[in-house]
Amino acid sequence: MAEVGMNIQNLGEVLAGLDQTKGYVAKAVNSTCKDFRSRAPGWISKAVTQQYTIKAGDVKEALKAKHNCGTTVLGGVTLDDIRLEYRGRVLTFSHFKFTPKGGGVKLKKKRVLIPGQRTTSDSPVVWAYEHKTQKVTVTVKKGHKEVLKGKYLTTPFVASMGSSPVMPFQRTAQKRQEVKSMRSVSVPQMITNDNVAKDINDRIDTELGKRLQHHLDRYSAK
Repeated sequence: MAEVGMNIQNLGEVLAGLDQTKGYVAKAVNSTCKDFRSRAPGWISKAVTQQYTIKAGDVKEALKAKHNCGTTVLGGVTLDDIRLEYRGRVLTFSHFKFTPKGGGVKLKKKRVLIPGQRTTSDSPVVWAYEHKTQKVTVTVKKGHKEVLKGKYLTTPFVASMGSSPVMPFQRTAQKRQEVKSMRSVSVPQMITNDNVAKDINDRIDTELGKRLQHHLDRYSAK
């Protein structure tokens, strides 16, 4: 789980410098809190997709709750303590960039003699096209492309199993028939990544500062 809260740098000093007798100050702060609830998910998604190849929609799907955890007083103004809660399991590579994109078996161009027991033939040896080994590469973090190895001794492959999308799978070392989807990181893990977390805080600080000034100007003009 990952939680993201409101953050405006030096907000207490800004509010303390305003005339609290003016009713528009509380209105501006209340509108800014509402902006956080509605706009922050987009800012968070953008910060994550700047670092990872995941789609913004997949990040937003992990937003499970918007909590009001009480209130706090800054500069004489009461603010709602709003927190966005992100949850989710470790994601398959279908949410990130990988190659090859298509499933299915690739065959070598030349036929070779292979043992008949590997086919449906009764002959001891048969001519056949061998399967071509394809390296599966993944790019989870932008600029970091790597060959996928997995935790088993078998070679990863790309396929679609049942109703699943095309994505990397791997056979377990114990049972060839047992196939497992390969997984990477969860949305909460991406959000709490040091670089992403800093970007999120900076975006919230900057954008909410703009929204607060916008509402102060709007309400004071009435």
